[in-house]
Amino acid sequence: MILKVVFDADYSYIYIPDGFVFDLKLLENNFLEWVAVQTDCIKYVSKKHGGLSFSEKDFLNYVNAVVLENCNEKAFDLKNPSQKIFGALKF
Repeated sequence: MILKVVFDADYSYIYIPDGFVFDLKLLENNFLEWVAVQTDCIKYVSKKHGGLSFSEKDFLNYVNAVVLENCNEKAFDLKNPSQKIFGALKF
């Protein structure tokens, strides 16, 4: 499956092996929950104020580490997809 993943003005086409993702909204929600506890995605402006910062690299890390944990095949960034796009996620 190929997903278009949009992060603000940037976007990537991500290949995910078939048979692992059936619900895009669930994938999006689970990724956001995962990002919220990743220390490298938390950026602090001051001691009291911080926020999350993530990109397609973090999305790929999530898919490969969590969704495809027991799979030999891994997700990757496609530069020029030649197949039909399954769907899109916008962050």
